Amino acid sequence: MQAPIKKIILATDFSETAKDASLYALWLAKTLKAELIPLHVFDIAVWNVPSQYYLKPGFDGIVEGVEDSKQQGKETLRKLEEEFDIKVDTVFTEGRAGEETVRIAKELKADLIVLGTHG
Repeated sequence: MQAPIKKIILATDFSETAKDASLYALWLAKTLKAELIPLHVFDIAVWNVPSQYYLKPGFDGIVEGVEDSKQQGKETLRKLEEEFDIKVDTVFTEGRAGEETVRIAKELKADLIVLGTHG
């Protein structure tokens, strides 16, 4: 009998609770012999820069900070991939975390989304 869960999305923001979810997702993937896809969504909205500041002096520094943060997210996702002892294909995307997670899960026809929660 084949397991009904064949593809698992691990949505991560690299927090402590996401690390716990990573361990659980990895265990599930191994147990069910399912494909594991770690996903990180970079949400530009968390930078919350009002539009009136876009043309002010110093805005270039904010843009560089955003790009640095985005690159750090990609690098952290790559490091997470290396920590797993199974082959995984990672996905890095931009947008609102909830919406993008659902969109990617639908696009990849995932059977399950694993993510950490706070508290």
